[in-house]
Amino acid sequence: MANKSINLGSPLEYPKSDTQTTWKGKRYFEKYRGKPVDFIETELGIKLFDQQRTVASSVEKNSKTLICSYHHFGKSLIAGCLAVYVTVVYPDSQVLLTGPSERTITSGVLQKIRIVTKGKTRDLGLDIRALEIRCSNGSRIFPACPPKNAAKDESSIQGVHAYGNGRVLVICDEAIGSFFTENFALQLEACATGAGDAMLLMCNPTNPNSYLYKWSRRESVTVHHFDCADNPNIAPFMYVDPETNDLLLRPEVADELYDDKGDLIPHS
Repeated sequence: MANKSINLGSPLEYPKSDTQTTWKGKRYFEKYRGKPVDFIETELGIKLFDQQRTVASSVEKNSKTLICSYHHFGKSLIAGCLAVYVTVVYPDSQVLLTGPSERTITSGVLQKIRIVTKGKTRDLGLDIRALEIRCSNGSRIFPACPPKNAAKDESSIQGVHAYGNGRVLVICDEAIGSFFTENFALQLEACATGAGDAMLLMCNPTNPNSYLYKWSRRESVTVHHFDCADNPNIAPFMYVDPETNDLLLRPEVADELYDDKGDLIPHS
């Protein structure tokens, strides 16, 4: 892998903290390189279903992956798991979380990261802060919102690169929004140009009038279309509306499927 430099001033300093007292260490996690599914299921204890495994493998093998699915498929969960995977397994990496607003980021992927790492931060060497997560191996996860005028303005996203042999993973949630312009897409792509770098974009089914639709038609973009019924946590509670022939969630079980925060409760 070619060396890369970070354009954020001097090399990042990571103060020693109590996360290092039981950290398993860099060498322990080397065995998971190229094996995101093994890491997620073994170290995070998350049992992925087939379509989530497909996404994990796609991000590992391809430079640009787009997930198109409706709400409650589990996009934010697999994105959060992959963010932790890159951060822990590849030292000196940078994981950038972006979306149309800070709220989208904090209530989506960042929240899922907190959930999947609960009780495991010391083993993983993670120091979870309000809007940033740092790892004892020199990696970090951080949010960056697009500028107000994404079509013209520059943003803080520019200049974000890994250093040493680290990777860059760019995760963009709700990418169908008007904020995802050609200029903003170029800024994101400029961050993930090294070997092993990747972009993961997530959205509801694509609006053909959006720039994202044009972007997704490029040969370099791997696109996955999933239905929420592909999620085995949801499928048992779906029914076909006899009038519209639409596949819908049974309303009488909706309250049992989601907790007070709106997160999906796993179905056993």
